[in-house]
Amino acid sequence: MMEPGIRVLRPTRVITIRGYYAWNYPDEASKYQADSTNLTVVEFYLQLSTRGEPLSLSPTKLTIGYSDKDRHAGALTYASNENASLGNLTMGCWNFSITRGDADVLLEADEQAKINVSLPDYGVTANMDFTIEVKPATGAVRGITRTAPPSIHETDILH
Repeated sequence: MMEPGIRVLRPTRVITIRGYYAWNYPDEASKYQADSTNLTVVEFYLQLSTRGEPLSLSPTKLTIGYSDKDRHAGALTYASNENASLGNLTMGCWNFSITRGDADVLLEADEQAKINVSLPDYGVTANMDFTIEVKPATGAVRGITRTAPPSIHETDILH
């Protein structure tokens, strides 16, 4: 069963999207403070249609981009730390974990991957539009455009 969210269909892939954390977790390297006024981490799920071609989630084959009205980052940094899948990421980084399927980096039919994206520059404020781009090595780029909720909580579903 897929996580609740919004499905974006294209000929060979289905992307399910669900918002997640609404503030930064402090980390040792950067000493960021928790911030309840900004949406800073977004979580969404990727799943292929049953006949879809496999998608490599390797950071050398998949790029995650970000943009809003104030900034554009064409390629966020992949974070390989062990806590990244929990949303504990440095700003401007992304990570993935397989939530259903084998543990390799190739997303295949009937498998699901959770993507965590830590937004750059302390994220976005309430009611601000932003776009996350999923850019596979081959195939179409998928833009995911959302608006931060008017009131930001620890966990918010993005519509």
